[in-house]
Amino acid sequence: MVPLYAQIAVTVVVVCMCFVGLAGNITLLAATIICKELHRKLCYIVAVLTALHVVCLLCELYMEALQLRFVPMTRDVCFRHTFTYSFAMFAQSMMFFMLGMDFLFAIVIPLRHFAFTPSTYVFVMCLPPFLISGGIVFLFFVALNDDHIEFCTPIQMIPPRMIWILYVINGSNVAVVALNVAMFIVLKNTHTESGLSARSTNWSPLCHKKLILSFMVLTVVFVCSWCFSVMACLLAKRYLSKDASLAIQTYVVVLALPTYCQNYFVGYIRSDRYRNAYRKALNCMLPCIFRLRQIEPVTDRAAHPGNPDKNTR
Repeated sequence: MVPLYAQIAVTVVVVCMCFVGLAGNITLLAATIICKELHRKLCYIVAVLTALHVVCLLCELYMEALQLRFVPMTRDVCFRHTFTYSFAMFAQSMMFFMLGMDFLFAIVIPLRHFAFTPSTYVFVMCLPPFLISGGIVFLFFVALNDDHIEFCTPIQMIPPRMIWILYVINGSNVAVVALNVAMFIVLKNTHTESGLSARSTNWSPLCHKKLILSFMVLTVVFVCSWCFSVMACLLAKRYLSKDASLAIQTYVVVLALPTYCQNYFVGYIRSDRYRNAYRKALNCMLPCIFRLRQIEPVTDRAAHPGNPDKNTR
């Protein structure tokens, strides 16, 4: 049983982080809708990922409102509370892999990549994570039982014989890290051995590196946050005593939440384009509080160094 002071502390921290994350994510989504400079393939994919993070944060607030993390119940009842959270959680995990694939396609096959319309490309890139996540939730439903569990979380809800899915998902997350390494290798070979110039692809080596570095920041936070929290839960359930396992699974949510909050802040820190778009969006949503300052010149032409009106990425 988790002490009352620990329950209060976890609840306060989680609620505060959720509201901070929601504010940032909603601003990012609004900026993507309002600002034409974000009407590109990459920005749309980031917006889909951010929308999944919004769902995860809302589900966390729902769990905190009902104190599901501290209430014993049966697994089937927990499933009814958390199946939406589980779907969004697994979908956002797979979206990081697809985001990495998007960067790789843009580097390896830039002409074909730019040939796709944004709507078609984003649909194709986002469909696999949604289908896989839907299939995972369906498998959980089929394997569901009425066993009693100590508390309700998306991880605790998973039937024991389906726990292997978490290892597969984390394996795909390791693939995301490997994909980062592959992109650096491809980038180096593309601009040195193959002699592919920025003039022929409308990309420069510096732009490539800046894009990949931004993506690596997202990935590192994701791996250190969400992936580590999932592995901590799995290892705690497998190797630690019941009391120690319950304590770790209770507190580990604080480690997972930065993944759901990071997109706005990484965009603000790393991109002049996103920074300016955020200011426009906040000025539209809250004109009495945020006044539109003079827009900074956009220097991060990483994805779109050419004519922004003709570039669809």
